[in-house]
Amino acid sequence: MASADDGNEFNPFKQRSRISAAVDQIKSIVRRLSEADVVSVTEIGWVCFGSSAQLIAGPLPQILCPGESEMNGLTSTSINDADLIGYFEKLSNWGRWGKEDQRGTLNFITPENQVRAARLVQRGRAVSCSRTISPRWAPENPRPLTHFMTASGEGAPKKGMGFASDWIGMEFHGHSYTHLDSLSHIFWNGMMYNGRPSTNITTSKGGKDGSVEWASGGIVSRGVLLDIPRLQKKEWLEPGEAVTPEHLNACEKAEQLTVGSGDILVIRNGRDARSAKKGVALPEKHGSPGLHASCLPWLHEREIAVLCSDVAQDVRPSGFAVASPVHAVGMVAMGLWLVDNASLEELAAVCSEENRWEFQFIISALPLKNTTGSPVNPIAIF
Repeated sequence: MASADDGNEFNPFKQRSRISAAVDQIKSIVRRLSEADVVSVTEIGWVCFGSSAQLIAGPLPQILCPGESEMNGLTSTSINDADLIGYFEKLSNWGRWGKEDQRGTLNFITPENQVRAARLVQRGRAVSCSRTISPRWAPENPRPLTHFMTASGEGAPKKGMGFASDWIGMEFHGHSYTHLDSLSHIFWNGMMYNGRPSTNITTSKGGKDGSVEWASGGIVSRGVLLDIPRLQKKEWLEPGEAVTPEHLNACEKAEQLTVGSGDILVIRNGRDARSAKKGVALPEKHGSPGLHASCLPWLHEREIAVLCSDVAQDVRPSGFAVASPVHAVGMVAMGLWLVDNASLEELAAVCSEENRWEFQFIISALPLKNTTGSPVNPIAIF
């Protein structure tokens, strides 16, 4: 696959060709690769993406394909598209907290969780996990913040008080900004979390169902950073490289902790470390590291309250007909709230310095009426 900085403008995500013969060829290749020690498609020019086949320019990064496989010596559970679709029922939290529930996995955060998190504050060291919100266009910021000054110091009187004021507008979903996805953001088969119809969210009014307002009291709990590149003794994961349940288990063991009910799970893929040295990788064009769909039962079993990552959660391409399984199953079936595109390099450095990967984590969303999320500035406190 073309890298972010090689000047190749080929876009594999726009070159979809639904050719059944090619799909059969890919399946045959995957079956042969499944007998090898590592199943990662690195030398072939075709990759299966849902029910279509895509021609990729050059070798691919490590893309974990559906099927029994290994990555970095860790065996991943074998799942296919049918298994993934079955997760919508198998991992469902619909009705778990009553038919009127709107908070989903935030219900896992109890007063005891919050007290436990507060006890983790020992040094008063705070770390922001938000990306800078910029009005400047860049390839990685294709829909920049709109910022107007409605008053400035240029008009301030020579004597007496003056003031400056701003008007801002932004589209916070996507891959540019750190934001919280509320439960009205994703639908499956015309439904959102807890069996509510997607038509409750309208163009003219948005919708109260699943609105970010249900988190307006703030999200405070124990945060746990699982630093996957550190586990693998490298600086970052490459685009298309998947995190498996085995990686999560191994990272827990390495950090000597266990992710539990009500925790905010923070997954570092090393996005910004890679960007600093190799240039920006655009998820829509080059793919992205992230969680493989086989992690979903793990997340459900651990009863995490929020999933936070330096990418938009899902490995891209996902290897399934569902392009973003963690978003789709996690949000619609489980009611799992997501923080996408966090800035985690400073947090990882502080965790290493402090030699602990748990902390009080605070996520404060703007109480935006009838909206599908909010920009956020998550704060880790040690």
